[in-house]
Amino acid sequence: MNPNLEKSLDQRLKQELPPPLSQAIPALGRMGEKLGLRVFLVGGFVRDLLLHRQILDIDIAVEGREGAARLALGFSRQEKILVQGYPHFGTATLHLPGNYRIDLATTRKETYPAPAALPRVRPGNIHEDLYRRDFTINSLALCLHPSEFGKMLDPFGGCLDLKRRRLRVLHPRSFSDDPTRIFRALRFEQRLGFRLAPDNLLLIRKALAANAISRLSGTRLLAEIKFSLSLPETAPLLARMGRLRILAGIDPSLKFGPETARVTRSLQKSLQWFGTAAGAGNFPGFEPWVANLIALTANLPEKKLEHFVARLAPSAKVRKKIAWDRTRGKMAREMLEANPRMKKSLIFSQLHQFPPEAILFLEAQTQKEPARKALRFFLHGQAFTKPETDGQDLKRLGIPPGPLYREILARLRDLKMNGETRTKKQELEWVRKQYGPHLRNHH
Repeated sequence: MNPNLEKSLDQRLKQELPPPLSQAIPALGRMGEKLGLRVFLVGGFVRDLLLHRQILDIDIAVEGREGAARLALGFSRQEKILVQGYPHFGTATLHLPGNYRIDLATTRKETYPAPAALPRVRPGNIHEDLYRRDFTINSLALCLHPSEFGKMLDPFGGCLDLKRRRLRVLHPRSFSDDPTRIFRALRFEQRLGFRLAPDNLLLIRKALAANAISRLSGTRLLAEIKFSLSLPETAPLLARMGRLRILAGIDPSLKFGPETARVTRSLQKSLQWFGTAAGAGNFPGFEPWVANLIALTANLPEKKLEHFVARLAPSAKVRKKIAWDRTRGKMAREMLEANPRMKKSLIFSQLHQFPPEAILFLEAQTQKEPARKALRFFLHGQAFTKPETDGQDLKRLGIPPGPLYREILARLRDLKMNGETRTKKQELEWVRKQYGPHLRNHH
């Protein structure tokens, strides 16, 4: 990996990015020169460019008073494009043709008034801006000034760490100042295939011993848990969190034993199936991370689960999903394992009360393939089975509108699920037969 991109940056941008972005980046450097501002590509963009990974975000740091706002406004006027400014945060976003965007931020420095507190931000230069980053591999910058275009700024050895596939924080207080970096470190390990430097593992243990995670607000902790449990690599990530006692740092009751490890590995496959089988589209609001959290907390006693959820303070909707009826869920799973050929209407009656995240957990938990198939069948469409007959048909038969409609339509749904009726004609014949006396009374 050659970090010197002075001669090749323009070519690399053209290779890696669509024309609106590859053309805008050097143009921003030229605009910065006109305005007396220094402009840099920073962070994940530089890291992923050097690793030849897909580039998802473009972050520009601008050195100079109100640099981001001045550069964004000047560029938007020149190119006649939309800009959104956020003066309070010293940031701006450029919206380019093709639905592309570039985020700009004025360089700044940060200080932490207390461990785990949100930082205090003040204007700073590019080196101070890089120093506030989480890891050395994210503290790289590429200069966009025309006379230094492509010059690398690497004040903390990030290029060497990229080469060695190693994660290092920039200073010993990093994990204590911001414990969310503990979670980010493990996510980077999984996503990039890197490993934390041994001395950084010691720093994490030191931060955990000082109860750093417990100082995070519930909102910030929930955000990190959500990010971590949304990864495709959730199972190995949780295993790593268990070995490093990070789970215990979140809550002493959380354990990652062999059974939890087995279920989360199985759930990873279940979630992949659910996402590709068009099942997820049938459940608006489905959240994969909630399924993983249900698996992680499956063995917590009810009171400890309540305490854990109260600490995170999720939305009422998520809280309800996490606090699903685990006792009835276990009964339903055991019933399916004992009799997987039970009528589909009976399966529906057992499962329809549970959120889909919990049903996927049950599917991952069972080791009986027939039961697993029954659960998948439910998720793949059975839950949305409807009879061909509707309320208007019942009215035409002479049944007055009322609570009886719900009973009849529910029974027709069960018949269709079980394959006992296949057409609307058969459904209407069944209604006439079952509700004949009722029909005569109302003709």
